[in-house]
Amino acid sequence: MNDQLGTHILVVDDHRNTRHSLAIGLEDHGFAVDTAATAAEAWLLTERRPYDWVVCDVKMPDVNGFELVQRIRRRWPAIGLVLMTASLLTEADHARAFALDAALLVKPVLLATLLDLFARRRSGA
Repeated sequence: MNDQLGTHILVVDDHRNTRHSLAIGLEDHGFAVDTAATAAEAWLLTERRPYDWVVCDVKMPDVNGFELVQRIRRRWPAIGLVLMTASLLTEADHARAFALDAALLVKPVLLATLLDLFARRRSGA
């Protein structure tokens, strides 16, 4: 496992291919990855174990990703958060992400971008 970067990651996305391709890529880099298709499933998983990072889609059918990561942030203040969206981003989206201390990325999210985020946060950059 990749202890230097944080090893436990939860990928939340209602789109199966996105969820699984990110999980496989992260696992190939030594991370332990769980996946969830809904915000409700993600919340249950976060109740069972601590995660170093949550990578979450913004637009999901049950709960908006912003709402989920806000709830996660309240419960686990030090967790790393990444929001992903296929939509055009507004200044309000950026402001919401900033307020949550979450990265906001446009899909498709490159694995290299996530790895860089993890490394920068770990190094304090």
